[in-house]
Amino acid sequence: MKEGTLGWVAAVLELKGKVRRAKRPGGTPPQIVMRVQSTEQGLIATLGNRTGISSQRVPGAEATFSRKQCAEHCPEDHVHVTTPNSIGRWELSGAGLGVVLDNCTPFFTYRAEEFALLQHEIWASSPGYGRGSGAIMRSLGRLMGLGWDTMVAEEQLKQATR
Repeated sequence: MKEGTLGWVAAVLELKGKVRRAKRPGGTPPQIVMRVQSTEQGLIATLGNRTGISSQRVPGAEATFSRKQCAEHCPEDHVHVTTPNSIGRWELSGAGLGVVLDNCTPFFTYRAEEFALLQHEIWASSPGYGRGSGAIMRSLGRLMGLGWDTMVAEEQLKQATR
């Protein structure tokens, strides 16, 4: 992956990335999810292309407001305006997120410490074998095919199996 691309992804994650923890059944640790939402559809589409994740539109995000009319030409005081939903969403979780954060680490600035802690939490809760490991391997394969370096992830997963 080119440094310019990694720097761009790092900047988007730092500026627009929101972290949440999704509950999982069976008392397992929650899964860390990074979400980026934006009205800039090109930003969301590019982020999706770089990570192999399709973007989504946020349902029901319409804006309604009143626009004042001019006093000379317009017969009504105001007109109600509704804008269409134009918010896009990209999400990545688990080991795939760990790979992206690891690759972007040299480019993080003010959220570097937060993202380092997230990586540690991701690797500590990622199974190297058994239930869930197949999805992790598919995610790593997808990212590797797009040019992401997955060596750290593979090493972390090997340690989890010991």
